[in-house]
Amino acid sequence: MDLLQPRSTSDGPDADLRPVERLIRDVCTSRTPADATPISDKTVRADFLERLVTGRIEGLAGDIRTIHIIGATIEGELVLAGLDIGYPLTFESCVFLRAPRLDDANLLSLSLTKGTAIPGLLATGLRVRGSVSMVQVTSTDTIDLRYAQIDGVLHFRQSTLLGSTVAVLASQMTVRSNVSFSKSVVTGQIRMIGAQIGGAAIFRGADLRSPDDVCLQAERTEIDEGIWFDADANRRAATVEGRIVLDNAKVGGSVLLSGVALTDPHRGSPRKRLANRPTSLQAYGLRVTRDIRCDQGFRSDGAIGLCFARVEGTISFDTAKMTTGTEDPPTDPSLIDLSGASAGTVELDFAQPPATLDLTNVSVLVVVDNPITWPGAIVLDGFSYDRLSSPQPVSVHQRITWLTRGDTNYRPQPYEQLIAAYRRAGQEHEARIVGYRKQHARAKEVRGVSRLWSGILWATVGYGYRTWLASVWLIGLTLVGWSVFTPIRESAIAAVEKPPRFHSLVYSVDLLIPVVSLGQDTTWRFDSGARWVAWGLILSGWVLTTAVATAIARVLRQG
Repeated sequence: MDLLQPRSTSDGPDADLRPVERLIRDVCTSRTPADATPISDKTVRADFLERLVTGRIEGLAGDIRTIHIIGATIEGELVLAGLDIGYPLTFESCVFLRAPRLDDANLLSLSLTKGTAIPGLLATGLRVRGSVSMVQVTSTDTIDLRYAQIDGVLHFRQSTLLGSTVAVLASQMTVRSNVSFSKSVVTGQIRMIGAQIGGAAIFRGADLRSPDDVCLQAERTEIDEGIWFDADANRRAATVEGRIVLDNAKVGGSVLLSGVALTDPHRGSPRKRLANRPTSLQAYGLRVTRDIRCDQGFRSDGAIGLCFARVEGTISFDTAKMTTGTEDPPTDPSLIDLSGASAGTVELDFAQPPATLDLTNVSVLVVVDNPITWPGAIVLDGFSYDRLSSPQPVSVHQRITWLTRGDTNYRPQPYEQLIAAYRRAGQEHEARIVGYRKQHARAKEVRGVSRLWSGILWATVGYGYRTWLASVWLIGLTLVGWSVFTPIRESAIAAVEKPPRFHSLVYSVDLLIPVVSLGQDTTWRFDSGARWVAWGLILSGWVLTTAVATAIARVLRQG
């Protein structure tokens, strides 16, 4: 008898079986698919499959080795909850009229492929010793895989998954290998809070559609090999409508968003820095052992928040475009917030920079940027780095404008950090220029006596970075004294019985240098108006001496 055709039965306990049901019964013991395509009545009752799986169907030729059904319509609710099934279940090009129930079932493998349509799947606590494949599937309601444990892979490739709010619910799910949504269209949220994935989460070529809402919610998820949204073999990257949430997730590889377009951002983040701001990517406290790459044509219409992220490799925004949606003028200026994050390298050579880049308390080894694409506002307070790099030369004066770009308040740390970076690179001249500009910026913030003293330091020694100015002042004041005292040297009054000969030039120098006596200022004096000049030179000498001492002390403090 041909196993591909159902046995004809006119009586017996299974005489009421439909043609496809008899075919399934006859071939399930031989690993042969039950193909309903040539049969006119393609319906299979769900309760028949339940009876078949639980051994309540008579006429089996042996033990069931597989249930592989092609082209059938499953009528009724298929309930396999809590069952232990030790052979593969495969549904190819089938239509389920109601969502299958697999809660707490223990399966060898599950495949829904090649055009199979389901109105959702209820599989909370499902245990699969092999893989779950949903390839080219259409689901019109939520696929519920909460607390599922899958020892193989979980495939949603080339599928269409719809949900009124949530398309895939997989919180606390455990998958030992990859989870793939490659080339799938997902309308609604993918919710994987607290999931554990032993391979990679793959979204290459996928369309995630949850406009103005969260599209991927993966807080506290642990993924061993990476999250990949970048281009597939056909050079098609994922497109994302909505907000991606990766707060406190741990990723063993890289987060790849190269070439991805993040559109229709969600305004509703609970994070203070992103509150009431359209947001495309939110990843507070994310841990990544390799890179986060938002580069190579990456585009975001909403804010990006990577606050307190820890990235061992590179955070890259190379050639990224930060746009503000379709509003003109934009109602929400674009933002990249990296505050509190750390990385090996951060690449900031944008194609279109954000309006604001927040680097508060960020710690990196290398910064790669380009003055042509610096954002309009950069917050650098607490930003620490070892080295600066750029595809083109950046002058020290450009770097100084970088320090205050969009922030007019005086903040000492950005200046000190830039000074340290220049000194590590052996650029002492540039470091001194930055130090001078730091003191100049500080002087604008102080008031009263402090401001007066800052002005004196600026004029006399350039805040300690132009000590040669003291020599200019010394020479200039000496010439003033010499020009005043020379014409009236005859009116000089000796202060001792046998004074040395009066020299107006030496006398002027002696007045100006309080710590050294040349024997002129103590032996000669004037009673005319010239004495006011003498007192002025004495005061000026003390001011110059104090300013120079302050400059020397600053140099010694800086090592």
